[in-house]
Amino acid sequence: QWGCSPMKVRKAAIWGLLAITGLILESTLFARGALYGSRPDLLLIYSVYSGVFRGKWAGTRTGFLLGLMEDLFQGRMVGINALTKAFAGFLAGMVEKEIVKENVLISVFTVWVFSLLNTFAYGLLVVIIGYGWTLGFNYLSTVLTFALYNSLLALVLFPLMYYLMLKGPLRIERRKTGGTI
Repeated sequence: QWGCSPMKVRKAAIWGLLAITGLILESTLFARGALYGSRPDLLLIYSVYSGVFRGKWAGTRTGFLLGLMEDLFQGRMVGINALTKAFAGFLAGMVEKEIVKENVLISVFTVWVFSLLNTFAYGLLVVIIGYGWTLGFNYLSTVLTFALYNSLLALVLFPLMYYLMLKGPLRIERRKTGGTI
């Protein structure tokens, strides 16, 4: 016995399906519809929603694993997406208890904010390692377009993510502590 319950296997399969679907859509359909050099990032949206709906540690784990998967899929600068998506998932999880998760507009706004933060963190890391990007006006317009794309897609994905992470198979079972003083 490896210690994997059927529920854990099911959750891993769902996350794998979401990630593969996201990577395929990003590299095919969304790559063709790039506007101002920007396209939506489904894996970032999943990471932010994981943090918002499931907490900071779930957001961090999800962001790191999905980011690493994206890095390995792209084959360049391995680790940067893993770090920035983990950071975005963690920060999104920090606001988990402060926002009304059921409000679609708040959740979509949260995706917009963390899309901006993720992209600035990614750009900063790329500059630090010497890849040669410049953070000028063109970068700013790309970042804003990216955040808008993600927000629009987050609006469409909200019902699915809400169900999967709060009511469905990806929800986290909170342990009840019977406190004795």
